[in-house]
Amino acid sequence: MRKLVWLVFWFAGCILHVSSVEAFNLSHFQNLVIFGDSLSDNGNSYFLTADFLTAGQEPPDPPYYEGRWTNGPNWVDYFPSIAHFPSAAGQPEAITPFFVNPTTGTNVAVGGSTSSPVLRSSSTSTTPLPVQIGAFVAQHGGRIPSNNLYLIWIGPDDFVLAGSRDPKVTVAAIGAGVAQLRQAGAKAVVVVNLPDFSLTPSLRSQGTATVQAAKNFVTGVNVGLQVEAPFLAWALGVQLELIDVNALFDQLVYNPGAFGFTNSSGYALDPSTGGGDTNQNDYVFYDGFHPTTKVHYIAAEYFYQAITQGRPLPGLRLAFYP
Repeated sequence: MRKLVWLVFWFAGCILHVSSVEAFNLSHFQNLVIFGDSLSDNGNSYFLTADFLTAGQEPPDPPYYEGRWTNGPNWVDYFPSIAHFPSAAGQPEAITPFFVNPTTGTNVAVGGSTSSPVLRSSSTSTTPLPVQIGAFVAQHGGRIPSNNLYLIWIGPDDFVLAGSRDPKVTVAAIGAGVAQLRQAGAKAVVVVNLPDFSLTPSLRSQGTATVQAAKNFVTGVNVGLQVEAPFLAWALGVQLELIDVNALFDQLVYNPGAFGFTNSSGYALDPSTGGGDTNQNDYVFYDGFHPTTKVHYIAAEYFYQAITQGRPLPGLRLAFYP
């Protein structure tokens, strides 16, 4: 059943501009190149077997969808058709996993990745942010295309998997990632801040102390990024935008009905059986930490509006979610 979802409220401060650019014109770019973790991974961790990743890091299919950490396509899959970018002959092209095909892939995100190699545990992947960027740079002979738009969205696994409680380490690592991209030739970078993962069912189940520690970590990273971003833009000479996905995530959890959800406290998947609720997209969360494909669709629309309009528009229309 196709449902028309209307968002009738304004997200104040949904994007924090840190350069003279009001918004990016996607027609000026050839590709969107993505670095991150399971919130963006659309097949890399599924392809990278246990020879490269810690056993269990790849999402099992089923119940996860074709290498995505959700029950269907994720925001990376939805973005091309929403944005009509990248495109060839007017038709949207898929953003494909880099590690599956480094020649054509531009999504370098891998589930379980942290922002820094110093943040690691038996549960983290071996592809933290600098390794992801380094792999993409090496594929291009040390000089990456300046007409690509580069996006970094990483950090939750620093806390959840690596056990970090120091937001300064994450902020510094993301800043170093922007510098690494700029040094290799990037001119335009989007950084996405952290959703408040203290609101996820997994974190909530761990007690008040863990929830508060997670909330403090998220706040520390997001405040740090807001402070650091203007300096990075000036010092590196890079066009840099910081998208506040935290604002969207809060609305999804606290006002789920506005998006057509009925449950933002539980999750659809039953880990013990691999099954779950048949009405999975009534839920904000698919498992204890990851959102449903419907949330990913909303995020893709949100990112598109933020990147191209400067902020998601009032009365943002998320048309005909399947």
